[in-house]
Amino acid sequence: MTTSSSNGINVSLEELIELRSQGIGLSLAAGRSSGGLMSGGYRSAFRGRGMDFEEVRAYQPGDDIRRMDWRVTARSNRPHTKLFREERERPVLLCVDSGASMHFGTRIAFKSVQAARVAALLGWAALENHDRIGTSIFAGSKSLEARPASGKRALLRCLQLLVATSATAPDQQTNAWSDALLRLRHLASHGCLVILISDFITLDTAAEQQLVALALHNDVLAIRIFDPLEAELPPPDRYAFSDGRQTHTLWTTDTALRSRYRAAFRARSEHLATLCRDHGMRWLSLSTEQDPAVELQRHLPHVRHRRYSSRRAADAAAL
Repeated sequence: MTTSSSNGINVSLEELIELRSQGIGLSLAAGRSSGGLMSGGYRSAFRGRGMDFEEVRAYQPGDDIRRMDWRVTARSNRPHTKLFREERERPVLLCVDSGASMHFGTRIAFKSVQAARVAALLGWAALENHDRIGTSIFAGSKSLEARPASGKRALLRCLQLLVATSATAPDQQTNAWSDALLRLRHLASHGCLVILISDFITLDTAAEQQLVALALHNDVLAIRIFDPLEAELPPPDRYAFSDGRQTHTLWTTDTALRSRYRAAFRARSEHLATLCRDHGMRWLSLSTEQDPAVELQRHLPHVRHRRYSSRRAADAAAL
């Protein structure tokens, strides 16, 4: 998928905004509810005796007289009543890896660009569902965070952070996962939907333990972004490549080497998928040459999550 403003190397705010029409069609509400205290998830579609003030309107027959707004009634000389909307917002945290390994691509786009597109699509879906949107973007030792908040301003803040990190050269630190996940555990309130978007190349054992701890009290959706070259070596030949500082030559004619390379990618994929499955996390794998909107539409209806009402949970804990 490309847009009119896409170059596949850096991502622009215009490009991410253009994804709105595709993102709002995605469903983050699919799946079964876990019941109990986590029986909220979204704002109620019905106005009534909820918790969040919505508006004042003219009194209508059947309205609860206890919700009369006497000040407005006195000023207008017509009866008015207060309307409330039940608070059922769920915090959604978009955690995006923008480290050095993500700034790579051989097909369509860099992994960092594909990750930004996925985050934007899910951000638009969360906005449509009236979720509170937060962001955590880490690039090596650097990190940018925004706590979950409601409305378009929160999503725009997320998109601006994605654009900023896309245009910034990442440092070469490769062990940032543990620190990032530790910060994320403090940022995510219980019952949050945490969406991790990364290639997970540098996710080590210590970071895996942090990920498992995060999943104990939150719903986690892990989306792995990979380049086709990481799954399969190019056709047999001699290839020169560079990281901008050094140039190397790769021979891909060795059949055994090609087999080991392919097997290593599959083994890593199976390990990550098993880790997520064993600890109640959802795992998706997405190539840079796939259309993220199509793939998310295909898989999101199967994502399970807890529906969350922070105020109800707090009230229950106080009892």
